Amino acid sequence: MAKKRKSEYNREKDVTKIEQRPFETRNIAEIGKEWLQLGGANINIARIAPNIIDGLRPVWRRALFSMHEGANQGLKFRKVQVIGSNTMLYHPHGDSSVFNVIYTMGQPWSMNIPFIDSQGNFGSASGDEPAAPRYPDAKMSREANWIFFSNFKDSNVPMRPTYNGESKEPDYLPARIPMVLCNPQFSGIGIGVTSNIPPFNPTEVVDATIKLIKNPKAKILLLPDSPTGCNIVDNGCFQDLNDYGYGEEIKVMMQATYTIDYIKNIVTITSLPLQVTVEQIVASIIGMRKNGDLKDLIDITDESKELKVKLNFVLKSDANPDEFIDQILKKKTNLRKSFGVELRVIDDLKPRVWGTKRILLEWIEYYRECTRAIYNKKLMDAVTQYHMNEIYLFVFSKDNLSRTIKIAKSSKNREEMAARFKETYKITSIQADTLAKLSVQMLSKESYEGFKEAKVTLNKLIDKYEEILSSDAAVDKVIIADLKEYKEKFPHPRRSAIIKLGKDPATIPNTMHLIGISRDGYIKKISLEERKSIGYVGKSSQVMVTMVNNRDNLLIFDSTGRLSRVGVSSIPDMDYNEIGVELTRYFTLGGTPVSVFNESSLKDDDGDVMVITECGIGKRIRMSEFAKIKDYKTAIQLNEGDSLVTASPSGDDEQQLIIYTNFGDGIRLKVADIRRQSKTAKGSSLIKLRHGESVTGVSFLEGGCNKILYVTSNGRMKLTQEKFFPLMNRKDEPLSLIGLEANECLVGLSFVSSKDSVRVYRKKSEPIDLAIKDIPITTRAAKAIKLVKIPRGDIVTGFSVMRK
Repeated sequence: MAKKRKSEYNREKDVTKIEQRPFETRNIAEIGKEWLQLGGANINIARIAPNIIDGLRPVWRRALFSMHEGANQGLKFRKVQVIGSNTMLYHPHGDSSVFNVIYTMGQPWSMNIPFIDSQGNFGSASGDEPAAPRYPDAKMSREANWIFFSNFKDSNVPMRPTYNGESKEPDYLPARIPMVLCNPQFSGIGIGVTSNIPPFNPTEVVDATIKLIKNPKAKILLLPDSPTGCNIVDNGCFQDLNDYGYGEEIKVMMQATYTIDYIKNIVTITSLPLQVTVEQIVASIIGMRKNGDLKDLIDITDESKELKVKLNFVLKSDANPDEFIDQILKKKTNLRKSFGVELRVIDDLKPRVWGTKRILLEWIEYYRECTRAIYNKKLMDAVTQYHMNEIYLFVFSKDNLSRTIKIAKSSKNREEMAARFKETYKITSIQADTLAKLSVQMLSKESYEGFKEAKVTLNKLIDKYEEILSSDAAVDKVIIADLKEYKEKFPHPRRSAIIKLGKDPATIPNTMHLIGISRDGYIKKISLEERKSIGYVGKSSQVMVTMVNNRDNLLIFDSTGRLSRVGVSSIPDMDYNEIGVELTRYFTLGGTPVSVFNESSLKDDDGDVMVITECGIGKRIRMSEFAKIKDYKTAIQLNEGDSLVTASPSGDDEQQLIIYTNFGDGIRLKVADIRRQSKTAKGSSLIKLRHGESVTGVSFLEGGCNKILYVTSNGRMKLTQEKFFPLMNRKDEPLSLIGLEANECLVGLSFVSSKDSVRVYRKKSEPIDLAIKDIPITTRAAKAIKLVKIPRGDIVTGFSVMRK
């Protein structure tokens, strides 16, 4: 007990002379808000923010664990009512939240990785409510079982008593992939501590994780991927989302996908943003129509099914469907919806707000420890089995078999037998008890041979486990193999394309990059400060290379005549040895990519784009016809058997160009000779072709350029005076431009001047720069000469002319 003070207070003290402390003036409402947030955080943080290890909140984890603890480890169909009731043994809250979670876990339009396989009415993608819990059935999905429970027994997962103390539940589940980023987790119930995590593609998350395991300093850029299949709008904040994970300006914008039937004048919505229903869309559209905003709308029909949205807007015959869809997207119809982002997770019982890279790095550290714990347990089990197997070999050997049988026969009971085994062979009680339980069949010669084989097998296992535990690199190798196994077992094609709206904000870094696009549909981005060569792109030998600013957009054409727009900032920076990411991440690819150029290369928003097909059909199109590309737009209607081979900014009417072919022939025309037509027109014939001949590209004359440079795939080059290639008419016979060797193609040609230089890109090697003045000028009929060294297995993939 503390000693009493001699005098607690001075009775004689003059209280009128006590100094007054200054008062702090504060708004009582602000103080109340602070304490309310603090109280809400303490009560709700564990309920509203997912655990970084398994990406689950308590009710989700308890539902899955209760299923695993049930019949057939949750892999047998049972009524939702029964699953919910079992979950309530672990979850001391209302049953409505439990059933809502169970339904959500079985909805492919709500989760990139559904945890439940369903039978019966679990709702629909258009927003229909699920049936009552007593009707539908559910079981744990094979994927969820692999992710959460395939390692559960071997993992060192802490278990704690449930709320009533009658059983135990895990603090977390040992997830084998970074689940926290795979499924959407928007808008928790907490006060000031909401966790808003957008969904990312599981395959891309796994790829990024493997990349960071190999190199923690590697650059990654994960792009949201909605389970509804809606588009994700590139608003310039993807890099901040990955770096920081929060901020007032960081928002994920989702936009409905749609198709347009121009003949019937019907706009069809084919997917919706997350947490948006058809009923909400219809209500908002009806409200706009009542206000007189949608006079062109005749009718709305809903043909949506369980997994697919199909909402039709029937318009008047003279209405412009592009203007209609643009109008309803801009209005508050929820067809375009923004989500604030705050990547808050629970790590070591504390809330953290991190970017995707930090989250993955922290998860990797956890899984390394988890893997070590798993293999340490496997090692201990193998060592225990090995020692027991040694006992079998010893007591059943020729020297000891008769003694073992004698002890077994003369013992009154199993307890006495175990005691005598222990005393005779000097073994442990556990080993003796195990021996006492063996059957007569274990005395056979076949069983003894089995013990010898088991010794060899166990020795190998022990060596393997010790090797893994002794090396960090070996642990990482196991994790990478685990992640690759997941990709093979459970592939997840990307559902959402990345689309561009308007111009990039000035906050995007003003950096220069090399972009490579392969013929097999991969795109790769490398910083010019780090590399001058693009390296491998995809698995194709043909790669288009362009230099572009991070704030620019790329216009990409494919062989089917489609045009798509991609923001450079939405493409992740990559390492030299990576092959890139698939273009289907950003848009629907109809065929082979054939042409790419920077949108800034157009002189203005109303500049012309020239498109030319393999059969020599071409036209000019106003870029304004492609102002609002949501996924793709058709640039030219192709004839059967034809395909688009090139597209580029066309310049003014007086500008000249050369169209060249795979035979090395070409024709020189003026831009004015090529008609300007709409995007739906088929175009006009521009060049006469021989049997088997096809157009491969086009090059434009620029001011001051009086020479023509030819570059082949084998590194051969030729330089001629442009005056020897006269201006021609569309009806003229093409001229022979260059002779080609076997297995060689014309990469391209370009008008150049003596002051220019050319950078030639090779697939595997660094690029080579050559001054135009150092290339000998020859006649148009002369052969090309070898100027670029091509190592064995390498090839020239492209070139760019640098002006002075």
